[in-house]
Amino acid sequence: MSDGGSRSQQVSGVSNLAADLVTLLPNKLDAIAALERYQQDAQQSEDVAGYLQQLQQQEVQAVERLRQLVLHHLAQDSGAVP
Repeated sequence: MSDGGSRSQQVSGVSNLAADLVTLLPNKLDAIAALERYQQDAQQSEDVAGYLQQLQQQEVQAVERLRQLVLHHLAQDSGAVP
């Protein structure tokens, strides 16, 4: 990592890893919303709609895991978790 990355961590108290995880969250949420729209478009095709629903469920699970990781790493950055 560049020196600027460690400097921003010193100033903000948020590690680059935690910041990366936080950045991923809106992308995953956008993917869930897009898959909802795609499912509406695929109403005439059960196999496609089912596949899109499966993808959406995977994204929801990924968001839950990502949320846990964000909380853990932000707590760790604040010194609340060893």
